[in-house]
Amino acid sequence: MKRKYRIISAAAAAIMTISGGASAVMPGLSYVVNASAFFERSGNCGNSASFAYDGSGTLTVSGTGMIRERRFDNEGDIKDIVISEGITAVDRFTFFNCYDLKTLKLPSTMKTIRLSAFQQCAKLESVTFAGNDPVDFDAASFMGCSALKSITVPVGSTVSGLPMVLDKNGKIPTVFGDTLIYFRTGDEDTEAQTAAPVKSTSNEITVTFKSNSADIDTVKYGDTVLTPTDYSLMYYKANSQKKASGTPITKPVNPGTYVAVLNLRGEYSGSVSAAFTIYENSTSSKTKEDEPAGVVFTNKYNGEQISWTKVEGAKYYNIFVKKSDGKYHKVVSVSSPTVLISSLTNGKSYQMLIKAVMKNGISTTITDGRFTLKADFKPLPTAKSTVSSVTLSWPKVEGAALYRIYRYSNGTFTAMTETKDTSSVIKALSSGKTYSYAVSAFIGGNWTELKKSDVVSIKTK
Repeated sequence: MKRKYRIISAAAAAIMTISGGASAVMPGLSYVVNASAFFERSGNCGNSASFAYDGSGTLTVSGTGMIRERRFDNEGDIKDIVISEGITAVDRFTFFNCYDLKTLKLPSTMKTIRLSAFQQCAKLESVTFAGNDPVDFDAASFMGCSALKSITVPVGSTVSGLPMVLDKNGKIPTVFGDTLIYFRTGDEDTEAQTAAPVKSTSNEITVTFKSNSADIDTVKYGDTVLTPTDYSLMYYKANSQKKASGTPITKPVNPGTYVAVLNLRGEYSGSVSAAFTIYENSTSSKTKEDEPAGVVFTNKYNGEQISWTKVEGAKYYNIFVKKSDGKYHKVVSVSSPTVLISSLTNGKSYQMLIKAVMKNGISTTITDGRFTLKADFKPLPTAKSTVSSVTLSWPKVEGAALYRIYRYSNGTFTAMTETKDTSSVIKALSSGKTYSYAVSAFIGGNWTELKKSDVVSIKTK
């Protein structure tokens, strides 16, 4: 079953420092990673739902209410799913890409199967409902289930609240791709014979986007402008052929090439894909002053710690830094959603990228995973002088409780004074002489280390 990762205690933590090697690590950067793994056979999968895995392929879900979003996505150990009476809903992407899943049994209490709940379960062959009460599906609930040839659904079932409309062949392409749908009528399963005709529009839809944006400007079927009620919309990263790749993502804002997939519904059927590009100059860089929602920066005495929201189903994360050639180069892989980057040049900005790699090998940029990191965990002083004094000033360092001023001479740092302020005046100096100073910050119980590059020099008047 799904392997999870947790941070172990500092006493037991494994500390990994990586340096050198152009293909594996960014020169001048080092990393600290803490991780520990364990194996699940049972646990919670919703507010009032739990699961048990028998170790040989069968997953049984019991309890009440909804099965949590992405709880079992990209899981390769599940072959058969039995959802017991009392469970009423399957949330978004819950069983997405369970690539060995073959059979699914749903209870009579089932009411809702949400977006992509069983999408890309390519080996799924059988879906059975225990009851006759209607179920509300999403347009992509079973999309990409290529082995699923037919499903018999309770009569009155809906798609996102709208009636299920069959085309003349008894199919609902907007819901299950090429899967044939039958309505259940009493004790006998028969194909609906009175379904309204549907406009098959996959090759007749045109989609235009607003400039440098994921926002759709217009969707047209011939001269008819479609509204959002006529389709559901999902975004994907684009591969080299500008086709949808990986799992659906949130509406993109960062530079890159993406694919929008529109699944048509109502009086229309089919789906259409449209590629678009957001260029780098259309999005301003995000720094610590404009911190991205999915990523958190924390100053440490020996570097910058980057943390982000755990991606369910991620096996590990790849960290990239943009180099002078304009390309992103991988510097390290980490198993937990945090990394400490040290040996940074104080005051320098680094363009970063974080991607989550799923169990099936698909890589996707995390939410707000493209950003600019400015190294400001150490004070960066400026200096002004008079005939007999030097005034040092520096920006406030987030997390610093105290600052220590050093004099630098002949390669040696000598401590002079400490202050809680962000400036200090050094008096009784000789006229016309050059002095060199540096400032260290006290963060988390330690002083930041000083290097020659942290020194500022000035000549008295």
